[in-house]
Amino acid sequence: MRGFAAHIGLKPSQHNVNRYRAERTSVLVEVDWRLIGRSSRLWNRTRCLYAYVDPVCDRLLYVGKTDGSTSVRTRFEAEDKEDLFEFFESKLDVRGVRVAVGTLALDERIRLTRELISDTEGLLIRRTKPPGNVVVPRITRPGLRVRCLGDWPYPRAEFRDVG
Repeated sequence: MRGFAAHIGLKPSQHNVNRYRAERTSVLVEVDWRLIGRSSRLWNRTRCLYAYVDPVCDRLLYVGKTDGSTSVRTRFEAEDKEDLFEFFESKLDVRGVRVAVGTLALDERIRLTRELISDTEGLLIRRTKPPGNVVVPRITRPGLRVRCLGDWPYPRAEFRDVG
């Protein structure tokens, strides 16, 4: 289509060119998950993903992110999480959770931005459908690939956004 447009003297819009480039290059994000205890230094991480896991059956309950302005501990202790923990207890019969922290690893040419953290979180929520995530974030990075390593509490470990 691009060749035809040039052939008849039309310039493709910059939006279409950028979209074409984005579709041709996919980003791979590897997320190394670690279950943490009360004294872990990972509670202080500020640019990562975190997950709440059922302590009895290791079921994934919730996926969240810290994008630089808060820590995993701050999110865990936040007032808005009270309703989430109440939901776990009343609807899922889960009392208490284990916390896993996911550290994102990228190709050295890719920058870890808030948008990339958000897209990674969104893809995991879309594909795993944790019961605690009621809002499914929009993904803005076509072709995003995520590979989960370590203590990832879900049977499937590789995910791809298909657009």
